[in-house]
Amino acid sequence: MYSFRGFPLLRSGGPMPRVADSFVARLVADHGEDLVRFLARRARTVADAREVAQEVYVRLLRMDRKDRIRDPRAYLYRVAVNLLHEFELKRRSESGSAPRRPQTRSRSSM
Repeated sequence: MYSFRGFPLLRSGGPMPRVADSFVARLVADHGEDLVRFLARRARTVADAREVAQEVYVRLLRMDRKDRIRDPRAYLYRVAVNLLHEFELKRRSESGSAPRRPQTRSRSSM
């Protein structure tokens, strides 16, 4: 199991599900710590970053056609950024604090 600062990146009750998922295991080994650091700079907490990273790997594990990914590192980070955005939107909606939009003047009031 791979870890970041003593915390596991992939929490599972056992070994990796299949040998076919060595693609994801390789991504974790090659980019796992960097991905968590990348997300930690953008998330509220390191725990949030680890949670998002975990979800990235789960989504990759669910993919049927991993062979179609041309640049695995770029794909990993794109999925991570998208999930972090979804994570923050969900958090805001649950807390009741929707993001504020800047107020704009209508043309008629100018």
